[in-house]
Amino acid sequence: LYNGNLGQYPLSCDASHLGTRRLCICREPVRLAAAVKRKVISSSPSPQVASLSGNGTTQVEQGRVVLPAALRDLKPQDLAVLVVAGGQRPRMLERCLQALSKAYGYNKNMVMVSQDGDGTQTKIMAQKFHVGWRQVDTGVKSAGEKEALHYKMALQHAIEGPIKDKSVLIILEEDMVVSFDILLYFAQFQEILKWDDIFSVSAWNENAIAPFSANAQRLLRVDSFSGAAWMVS
Repeated sequence: LYNGNLGQYPLSCDASHLGTRRLCICREPVRLAAAVKRKVISSSPSPQVASLSGNGTTQVEQGRVVLPAALRDLKPQDLAVLVVAGGQRPRMLERCLQALSKAYGYNKNMVMVSQDGDGTQTKIMAQKFHVGWRQVDTGVKSAGEKEALHYKMALQHAIEGPIKDKSVLIILEEDMVVSFDILLYFAQFQEILKWDDIFSVSAWNENAIAPFSANAQRLLRVDSFSGAAWMVS
């Protein structure tokens, strides 16, 4: 989504004002409690990565998630998630954690929030969802310098501390609203991170303009770094 006045019209999938241009392809959200019929919620990746993820679809039947055979050995609940928060956007963080808490394989004990600077409400949001929380202070710097230093401090703490025994780490920015199958998506592609020439796996596409991003079965390789929602080893 894009508009010229983020202050008055924050980025949101609910945005309907005339100043918003919709550039994304969105899937209908899955409500497990209300699911009484078999419904497809995600597709298998392209043939190029079929050996990693298998064929078939993830489905919901009478409130129970039914995974294709190739995905049943995955353990999304073991994936560590680091949410990087600025401290001044608690409602954004709440939306992020709310969506994440509904993801298949969600494990609150594997989620941590790193907050830069003051912001009592941000800490309260982390406590509301019973996830880990840590506050850092990057000092008085330009916005770009503060963000870069925060990422460095947050990643270093996570890798050397809470998740030092884990092989991968998912990083989310606080304004991300993830899909139900986000952890399954990342779990499928852990093996790719073992390749020598792959830095990260991302769930964000800077060029996601319809109709070019309409094929949910394709996995694209790019030379640039796609942040926002990414996984590293």
